[in-house]
Amino acid sequence: PQAVLAQLPIGTENVFARHLGVPSDGRAVARMIAAGWTRRIDLGRWQDHPFVLMASVGFDAEIIHAAHSARTGHTSRWRYLWPIAVALWNRPGPELRVTIDDAPARPAYMAVIVNVPRYALGLNMASEAKDDDGLLEVRLFKRGSAWRMWWYFLHLCLGSHEQLPDVESLQGVRVLVESSSPQSVQIDGDPAGLTPVTLSIMPGSMTVVVP
Repeated sequence: PQAVLAQLPIGTENVFARHLGVPSDGRAVARMIAAGWTRRIDLGRWQDHPFVLMASVGFDAEIIHAAHSARTGHTSRWRYLWPIAVALWNRPGPELRVTIDDAPARPAYMAVIVNVPRYALGLNMASEAKDDDGLLEVRLFKRGSAWRMWWYFLHLCLGSHEQLPDVESLQGVRVLVESSSPQSVQIDGDPAGLTPVTLSIMPGSMTVVVP
């Protein structure tokens, strides 16, 4: 039988728990488990490893790599300020080549591959993402300057980034990201090596306890 996952949210962001509506209260989680309410969701796959939320390559992943390399214990949002400044200083990085299923490769400077729509700070990276539709949502940010990264972030906060002419919204079941030189990859907020990277979807492969 398939294992069932129940969460007790104790992290910095608790993105997945917020997505499912799981409270940060041990007694409430125990009541959820006792009630037995569950549902099936998709998982992403990176190499032989599953992921739940999202993956990204480029600016966002560079920040996560730098922040984790300096981490010594429990982290906070403030620890990301210096990595953000360094990543902005290094803009633009090399252009990425993103291949979705059998379509021709598309250029971008940052690629975000989404299974669950919630992002850090409670932001919604992909408004069309559903955790049980058997698809990965892909958002390609086509320009790479430091100013443009700030512009993208502002529109992400406003929920209007998907309407920008230089942000491309796509979907598929397999995504390959390549680059002329190795670029940082993050999976679910943790460093995950360098490009090239192949990501895919595993429909309905995890059962979770829900309120």
